Amino acid sequence: MPASHLAREDRVTDGRLDPSGRAAPGSNLALRMEVSRSDERDDTVLVRVAGEIDCYTAPELRQHLFGVVDDRPIARLDLDMAAVDFIDSTGLGVLVAALQRVRTDGGELHLRNLQRGTAKVIELTGLATAFHVGTSQT
Repeated sequence: MPASHLAREDRVTDGRLDPSGRAAPGSNLALRMEVSRSDERDDTVLVRVAGEIDCYTAPELRQHLFGVVDDRPIARLDLDMAAVDFIDSTGLGVLVAALQRVRTDGGELHLRNLQRGTAKVIELTGLATAFHVGTSQT
């Protein structure tokens, strides 16, 4: 059964947009998020994140993830990061804060489908042991 769509797609930029509303060339700062809740497990939430997670977009990601977690207790938060092509220390801080928030209610945070560069950053910082890292939602 397909997941039910719960939230909007957010687009965050630093203001460098071309006239059509797209990020200007050389300004790949858009962050998109989509939230869905599994029909099979109501206590599992999937958030698809796309774009760069850096000092420009991390505050919006933090607000979005905390909103999901604070909505009601969840057993598992899955972040599908297949379309995340960059993460900096600010973004890592948001992921750690979200992990702490989820764990407060006894939940888990899973990072899914990491691109090579993002996976390397998670591994080099030692955070791979803190998160459940995998390639799918199962």
